[in-house]
Amino acid sequence: MIKEAIEYLANKVQAMNLFEKVYSLVEIVNDADGKSFPAVYNSNGKYQIIHYSFNNGTAYLRKNGVMQLSTIDIESYVGCSVYYRMSMPIKLVVFKKKNKLPIDCSYSEDVLSETILSYLINNTNDARQVLNIKQFNINFNSINSDSANVWDSETQGIEQKDVNFDIACVSFEIDLELIVDPSCLTNMCNA
Repeated sequence: MIKEAIEYLANKVQAMNLFEKVYSLVEIVNDADGKSFPAVYNSNGKYQIIHYSFNNGTAYLRKNGVMQLSTIDIESYVGCSVYYRMSMPIKLVVFKKKNKLPIDCSYSEDVLSETILSYLINNTNDARQVLNIKQFNINFNSINSDSANVWDSETQGIEQKDVNFDIACVSFEIDLELIVDPSCLTNMCNA
């Protein structure tokens, strides 16, 4: 269910047609030189560094903390069923040249963040049906539209030469909240 929820959100970001490449799940990886950067885990301990397309836009999602779980009794809805509330902290990070956005000015990051916020709030009504779950909420906790701060929080020891005032870098701290039937959870024994 975690994979499906994250991929659902990545598909919604891709559907905005603002970003050439959307990575559904990356991790911040540390190399032997002390550098850290976002990368996609392939398998067998191997990672692939993401490739930024600043001109055409890059976005990625990554886990951003501990998932909270609780049981809820929704007897009033479905009889005597017990469901799980899963709250997954996710970070959505986006990069795009300001002159490739509809508005190229000092507020480009803010306009970009509001555009994404509005789109995701208004275009995820189908999540319950697509994911076959009882409830789906996207809770936006914070938006960081300080491009230099976003770059520094996602990388360490990586040259910032290509990320300057002409690149809009924005990050969103999000909680994906799902209410699911326990039978919908991935079971390694049946996979």
